[in-house]
Amino acid sequence: MNMPLHKALERGRIEARSARLRAERRRLELLSLRSGLVAAQTQLALIKLQRALYGKYRPDQPRVPAGNPEGGQWTSEGGWVSSHTRHSAQARAVVAGGFTREQLNLTVGDFASQNCIGAVRREIPGQFLGSTIADVMTAARSGDAAARKCLKILREDRFRK
Repeated sequence: MNMPLHKALERGRIEARSARLRAERRRLELLSLRSGLVAAQTQLALIKLQRALYGKYRPDQPRVPAGNPEGGQWTSEGGWVSSHTRHSAQARAVVAGGFTREQLNLTVGDFASQNCIGAVRREIPGQFLGSTIADVMTAARSGDAAARKCLKILREDRFRK
């Protein structure tokens, strides 16, 4: 039986509208799922960040000064001391950079004579032999590559007595 044209058009319009509504519901459902996924990913990233910040870092835990072979690592000792004084009866605290406060006032040549093997003099840039360790540190901080090399060599265990 043939349906009148207006009824066929009406039915087609209703079916098209139903299809659009189904598609819109599906789109909204997918959008809701995506936003839930983004929220879960954000929460996971926040948890990881909190664990990284609070799980590992304790400001009261001592660290080995930067520039030393073990530099930046946590230490269980109350304060870090260099390897040649670690076993001595009078352990001395080391300031940033791996040198004691007294050593900062020594010239590079005097420090090398007291604490390093003779081969170190072949490696140290000669212009610093008469400078204090504190002066070399200042030059290294200002970008002097030779000063950085000098400090690196003085800190290396292979050159220590």
